[in-house]
Amino acid sequence: MYNSLTLNYEPVERVKILTNGESVKYSEMTDFQQAFLCGAIKEKKPKKILEVGVSAGGTTAVILECLKELGNECEMYSVDWLDFYYLEPEKQVGFFARNNMEKICGKTCHRFLSGNSIPFFIEEIGAEIDCLILDTCHRLPGELMDFIAVLPFLKNGCMVILHDVGENMLNLNEGHEEDIATKLLFTSVSGKKYYMPENDPNLNEYMISNIAAFVVDETTGENIDNSVMALSSTWQMALSVTEVKKYREIVRKYHKREVYNLFERVTRAQERLSIIKEVKKHYGGEIHDLVDKWKEAKGGVYLYGAGHYAGIYMRFAKINGLEIRGIIVSDGHQILPVSESNLPIIHLADNNPDESYHVVLALDKTHWPDILKNVEKLDNFSVIGCD
Repeated sequence: MYNSLTLNYEPVERVKILTNGESVKYSEMTDFQQAFLCGAIKEKKPKKILEVGVSAGGTTAVILECLKELGNECEMYSVDWLDFYYLEPEKQVGFFARNNMEKICGKTCHRFLSGNSIPFFIEEIGAEIDCLILDTCHRLPGELMDFIAVLPFLKNGCMVILHDVGENMLNLNEGHEEDIATKLLFTSVSGKKYYMPENDPNLNEYMISNIAAFVVDETTGENIDNSVMALSSTWQMALSVTEVKKYREIVRKYHKREVYNLFERVTRAQERLSIIKEVKKHYGGEIHDLVDKWKEAKGGVYLYGAGHYAGIYMRFAKINGLEIRGIIVSDGHQILPVSESNLPIIHLADNNPDESYHVVLALDKTHWPDILKNVEKLDNFSVIGCD
């Protein structure tokens, strides 16, 4: 069964007073959820806090006020993938907490880190983290991936607070049905768990809470393979090659070999699926049709384009063992760097009229009509895939 903790509303109300009610505007948690968070912090009395997901900094402000009231001497790190607040891009991430720091920060030594995901910062932050707040994108791999990366840096007994564990059930009209990363993490980990119904029918008739917590113990690390396997659920967002590489680097360095091996298999499978899904959407037809036409093209296939989609099709070709002879760009077009490529670059005007060119349009579809006008008069060009 889930455990309860004592809700702590005092810091929540205090921040409202100190900021003349502005905290309500910039917090993405209800009063109950913030009171649950402050109750968990009061129970733990942490010495080192990691907050992943900052947004405007409304939650950051409440945490700092809670620590101030507890009189804790504490290190706190607030990390966000973005540098600017997603709803008001002219404002810096965490601006609300930054603007009120003199009012809310007691003995806490606080630092913001932004512009990248958590594996890029975790070694700098270091170990002995005894309180972790995860509140990021909620779509897979999201918080599930983040927790696996930071687990080796968490102290035994660390209190982990997860926001939006019920988002997929509470905000269906707002398109949140895919927000399941925190829920999968909460259900897959081992450790003492806290979950309390949010008893407010004005919020939801089912009294489903959108916040939960658990305590890291010896069994959490022993059973982390359950969370790694949960990553095999379909990802709703794609990570960059650089990001996945960094996650793998951290997991390989700090987890057991068998955990890393499983993590690598799962993430490589997800990378493959991500590439296939993006190519299928761009190509506009069945993948097997594209692969068959590619293999049947006598003389090989060229990619038309040297940007984002060219990189996607190169990875697709590698996955499926398909040959690419080169990159074709329009006359006068700036040649963009394409990763993983030493392929020859050919301008349209430089093509050999005696050679047959089979081409995949590897560029944004808005450019397709102009490209087709350029090549339709050329007898040696055959375009593969154009719905």
